[in-house]
Amino acid sequence: MLAKVFPPPSAEARAPRPWWDRPAYIWLLIVGMAIPMLWPGVVPISDLPGHMGRYAVQLNAGHAPLLDRWYTIRWRPIGNLGVDLLMIPLGAMLGIEPAAKLVVALIPPITAAGFLLVAREAHRTLPPTAAFALPLALGYPFQFGFVNFALSMGLAFCAFGLWLRMARRGQTRARAWLFVAVAMLVWLAHAFGWAVLSLLCLGAALVARHAERRGIARTLWRAGIDCLPLAVPLLLMLAWRNGGTGASSGFFDWHGKYGWLQSALRDHWKPLDGDSAELLVVLVGLGVVGLFRFDRTLLVATALLTVAYCALPQVLLGSHYADMRLAPYLFASALLALAPRRGASHGVSTAIAVAAALFWAVRIGATTASLYLHGLDYDRQLAAIDHIPIGARVYALVAPPCNRDWDGARFDHLPSLAIVRKSAFTNDQWAEPGGQLLTVKPFLPADFSVSPSQLVRLPNCVRPEPLLGDRLAAFPRRLFDMVWLVGVPPAERPRDPGLQPVWQSADGALYRIVRP
Repeated sequence: MLAKVFPPPSAEARAPRPWWDRPAYIWLLIVGMAIPMLWPGVVPISDLPGHMGRYAVQLNAGHAPLLDRWYTIRWRPIGNLGVDLLMIPLGAMLGIEPAAKLVVALIPPITAAGFLLVAREAHRTLPPTAAFALPLALGYPFQFGFVNFALSMGLAFCAFGLWLRMARRGQTRARAWLFVAVAMLVWLAHAFGWAVLSLLCLGAALVARHAERRGIARTLWRAGIDCLPLAVPLLLMLAWRNGGTGASSGFFDWHGKYGWLQSALRDHWKPLDGDSAELLVVLVGLGVVGLFRFDRTLLVATALLTVAYCALPQVLLGSHYADMRLAPYLFASALLALAPRRGASHGVSTAIAVAAALFWAVRIGATTASLYLHGLDYDRQLAAIDHIPIGARVYALVAPPCNRDWDGARFDHLPSLAIVRKSAFTNDQWAEPGGQLLTVKPFLPADFSVSPSQLVRLPNCVRPEPLLGDRLAAFPRRLFDMVWLVGVPPAERPRDPGLQPVWQSADGALYRIVRP
């Protein structure tokens, strides 16, 4: 009887674990994912300052008359609340900027922990290849500042690892009840993560049911029943999207999809980032030709993600870069499925593990340097906020670089930090139907009050944004107090007696609007 409850350890379990499967190394990989976020005061990822402006409004709603004049928060269940919900307690305890930095710094470690848990459960031991996948948690979607999305994806992989573990232990009934709550949690963080979790779990369920050899129809039916607890958020999804939604466009842009795969690790140095992505392609290719082996469960899950990636448009229900967001995680799923062929020598596995650790270290170092340099750019521009009066109405105009480089300036939503620090109004908050809790009160035309009204182009730039001069001539001056130019060199700044300079730098300026 005791032997059934406490079976003797197998020979595999008694064997010493290799160093790449030991807790010290695993914790080093997970904790090390937060290193790039340590130095910048504000983590310089493009959309984050805009989110921080919204957090300031959410935390002060009803208590900040200046912000309440311009913004409204209407709480409701939407699939885009991950960091917003965490900021309620953390922002109140720590302040908005430290709390946002803490939460954003935790997202890559959470995602890395999910990756490693999935790999360990699929292979029964952590394969030496696993560390190759971890830098994808800091890939292009994270650098873009899609923090709710990135958090949901990290939670999705953690949840998928739990799904595999409970299946291995035969806890399928308990799993069904637990994953009703898990699916709701991931959906609240971001609906995209919930959709990916559903596909991953469906792939695992298909493999498990196929092993019963009961026919294709029976396999599909039973796998669908297994995943039914994950469908509960559909009810919230229908209610959310019935309240308003954006359009979808850009289907089957194969050239764009190929480019997003190349950009999976896009950050600052194009040769390094591009070569890193190509190395990951080579690794997957080695699995395809048989020099590595694929875990069948993760291979089927990756196939489902590949179908989803091909079907996703560029804009999904008003959410931009839908297919781009999935690209790094598609790579990660394929890499987590990889392991050395059975019977590979310890020396071969050790060499692979060393290569994976070096790849991880190089990517972490490169991202750390990138965010440090962008942090210096942020500090230079944010000096303007010291000259903005509390409660000022700021018309911000941000000029992206003329050349669409691999890594341009990340200033698109930088002006929103004036909301955080000075309870100011800025015109760069989002107003996507059903996509945000925040709305801008109609005291201003939408052309001058919500994103992307802050984006302009300089003369002779080939970009889609309106000209800086045209926006300066058209905006309603009587409704603003200040003009903040970001990314505008001195030669392109206005000579206007109605705009009095109060601060200038090499690529930015702040003006007070002179009343007649």
